[in-house]
Amino acid sequence: YLLVQHQQTVQSIVRSELGCFDVRPAESSTPTVQPTLDRVVTFTSTSSAAWSELSSIETSNRLGTTNQWNIAAYDNLLLPGPWGPSTTPLPSDALDDRSYFLNKILKGDVGSVTLLLENHADPNWEYNEEVVVNGMTLTGASPLCVALLRKDKAIVNLLLQKGALPTSTYTKPCGSEGLTHTFSACVPPVIGGDLEMLKLLASFRADMHASCPQNNATLLWEASYANRAAIAKFLTQLGVGLERRAKFQ
Repeated sequence: YLLVQHQQTVQSIVRSELGCFDVRPAESSTPTVQPTLDRVVTFTSTSSAAWSELSSIETSNRLGTTNQWNIAAYDNLLLPGPWGPSTTPLPSDALDDRSYFLNKILKGDVGSVTLLLENHADPNWEYNEEVVVNGMTLTGASPLCVALLRKDKAIVNLLLQKGALPTSTYTKPCGSEGLTHTFSACVPPVIGGDLEMLKLLASFRADMHASCPQNNATLLWEASYANRAAIAKFLTQLGVGLERRAKFQ
């Protein structure tokens, strides 16, 4: 009986101390748990009821079911800040800005090209206007062809990985009359003697049998005309025929 009376007395004291604070759920606007802890720990009692009540308050606060720890005070963490998502637009102010995309390819800016491709730029955009690459004026080109003409292996590989068609083409005026000719994306590495690049295009199923529709020149003809023996050997191994002749040079 004395033990029960002692426990009841201790419980009464603890409740009296806790009564100084509003511990009802979601009503207090000031932090109360820490002051409560500071006052309760001064008692030497091991009353399970008192500690259970205090533990319940702490658990509720940790779960966010009450505002005993003044959860509203932490609302500012949800406000936009320097650590949040950037609201700064891309320099182009539009992800579908074809000119900006082409400009970054011409400058060999791998980082910007990667960013634009990840934000829905089309690796197969067609440029049917004048494009100058390494001093050569084109009348039309794909992003892949521009990168190939620049011998930019990093961007070529990036574009292919992102779905650029290895069958794309570029056009430019040729001969004294300036007739427009259409060239396969494979022509730049063939003329440049870049066997590694040509093999990369072949691995992405580029058409090794492609020819210029204006003069019927095949890749093998281009390799022979540019005196690229290693390229010519590779093409013959792929079965590119010798019987097709160019109409004119």
